[in-house]
Amino acid sequence: ERCAFEVTDPVQRFTVQIEATGRMVTAEEFGSLQQAHFDKLPESLPFKDIPDQCYIKLSPIHLRFTDCEANPWVAMSFEF
Repeated sequence: ERCAFEVTDPVQRFTVQIEATGRMVTAEEFGSLQQAHFDKLPESLPFKDIPDQCYIKLSPIHLRFTDCEANPWVAMSFEF
């Protein structure tokens, strides 16, 4: 499935817009990835056993970075 989202830093005034494909990771797949996931994001460990929770793997298609602090704005796009 295709998805898109934006991450913004209102203090430094930049945005990253990401278009990606996403798919749910199976329990078997996550089993082999979970140590790396929880090593990187230990604060997520308390939530790992929530019923009906799923993990989604995103593969970027397009990324656009915009620096709104610059005048004029600086924008860069990357295709994957």
